[in-house]
Amino acid sequence: MTSIALPRRLAGPHLAPPFWRGFSIGLLGTLLLGVLLLVAASVAVLLAHRDRVLPGVVVGGVPVAGLSRAQAAARLEAQLPPPTAGQLVIRVGESERAVPYTDVGRRYEVDRMVDAALAAGRSGGPLDAGLARLRMLASPTPLPVELHAFDAEAVDRIAAEVAAAASRDPVEATIDGEGGMFTASDSVDGLRLDARDVSERVAGALAAGHAGDQELSLEPEVVEPALTGEEAARAARQANAVAEDLVLVVGEGTEAERHTIERAALASWISFEVTADGGRAAVLDEAKLEAAVAALAKEVNREPRNASFSLDGAGLGGVVPGETGLQVDVAATFEAARRALAQRAGGASVPSAAMAVQVTQPALTTAEAEAALPKMEMVSSWTTYYPPGEGNNGGANITIPARDIDGRVLAPGEWFEFWSSIGPVTEERGYGYGGVIIGGRSFGTAIGGGICSTSTTLFNAALRYGLEIGDRANHYYYIDRYPVGLDATVYTDGTYTQTLSFRNDTEHPIVIRGSGAPGWVRFDLWSVPSGRQVVISEPVTSNHTKASDVTEVDPSLPVGTAQRVEWPHDGFDATVTRTVTDASGAVIHADTFFSHYGVVNGVTLVNPG
Repeated sequence: MTSIALPRRLAGPHLAPPFWRGFSIGLLGTLLLGVLLLVAASVAVLLAHRDRVLPGVVVGGVPVAGLSRAQAAARLEAQLPPPTAGQLVIRVGESERAVPYTDVGRRYEVDRMVDAALAAGRSGGPLDAGLARLRMLASPTPLPVELHAFDAEAVDRIAAEVAAAASRDPVEATIDGEGGMFTASDSVDGLRLDARDVSERVAGALAAGHAGDQELSLEPEVVEPALTGEEAARAARQANAVAEDLVLVVGEGTEAERHTIERAALASWISFEVTADGGRAAVLDEAKLEAAVAALAKEVNREPRNASFSLDGAGLGGVVPGETGLQVDVAATFEAARRALAQRAGGASVPSAAMAVQVTQPALTTAEAEAALPKMEMVSSWTTYYPPGEGNNGGANITIPARDIDGRVLAPGEWFEFWSSIGPVTEERGYGYGGVIIGGRSFGTAIGGGICSTSTTLFNAALRYGLEIGDRANHYYYIDRYPVGLDATVYTDGTYTQTLSFRNDTEHPIVIRGSGAPGWVRFDLWSVPSGRQVVISEPVTSNHTKASDVTEVDPSLPVGTAQRVEWPHDGFDATVTRTVTDASGAVIHADTFFSHYGVVNGVTLVNPG
């Protein structure tokens, strides 16, 4: 084996230090020269294109290098595709609106694109701009197209028009109650398209800048009316149910009274209020219902009517039935009617309601009269005789009121009052002018003069049966056809009234029979005998004053004639007592009747010539 020994370090070329120094200087100089050349080239390009677009600039595919502002703008407008070609079709439901891009102001931003083209290679610092120019010499510099998609004012205007065309107000249903029957019309839903929303949607579609046609679909919001047809129909059905005739019933069975509040009236009181869910509910004017109930109550209300007796000759016939009284409780009846109508509003069928009434029995019932009739007899009587003449209208002023009172029935406890028991004192009823005492003198100028014979006769009949006496007054002067101290004058002139009254204070009905003819008047009282005993004293007189008789000259009389105008009447006081006892002897009444009779002087008028 052969071994070769190698040196520890192989030997290589060896350059001297001056060589490396020269090489480095040469390289740097070359690089610097290159940079200077590039800078010079960049500056040369810039200087060569003063106020023109630098080489390599392309805007939207259109070369504009070397062109002035105006030239670049003209070329872009000529070579770029038209920005307004196409339209935006807006569809709303079945309708549509075509909006050409020209209507929204779509256009190129030419000035801005030219500004960008002229700024290419010129913006930034000197180094950056220079490098950019060098790159532009090496390859094209594309710039984007700048498009003005729309005018906001135009879009807002179009959006407002589209929204207005697509929107409509809802039509509410109506409820009509003509003729008392309620009917409902149908409603129509409204549509609402918000103009601001439309504007934003249209702006969004246009902002993309798509060429050609576009479509935009919009859906309006459905707006329900405040009152729908279904709600109105439901309220009309409710109102019709409430407005059905309402029968208010008094009593029961076949004898019940029925009073109707008719549909027309009920319907006129109905209005409609908004419910919590926005519907309508029929509402009744309760004040008018209450007024109607009050009006019906006046028709229903009646005073009880006593049973009475038919007349047979001078006696009694049969029983005339009485009638119960009715008094409607308006508040309770109103509440019953209101409740019935409220139930109707809730869907129930309530045709009628009961009137709340209080039934009152007459003071003399039919049964009581029927029980008394077989036992009744004449229990008291009084007759007055008088001279018929001018002082009493030939007796008619006495007979007419006696006939008015004939048959009057007094129930137990009932009062008799003279003026309310006779008909009107008028000439139409046969009354005439007769004598009347005014201020202590006799005059023949009062309608109904002489009627006091009627009242005095009835007073004496009542007095002698022992009845309770109320109002009674004696005449101004004593008239000798009446019992002393037991006459009863009556008078009324519209401002002052003197009457006669007495009460049936027995347990049985009393029938007053009145009769008369010229010259006499009579009253009989019929009843079940009460067992009363009546004692009337002889009159006690005092304070007597003698009347005088004078003659007075009256030139208005024919010569040689005389006329008596007043008879003399002596004055005095009279006292009569009455004691009434029952069957056991107990005193019921102890009365004292005092009469003061004034003095009246006689007067005769003469004309001796």
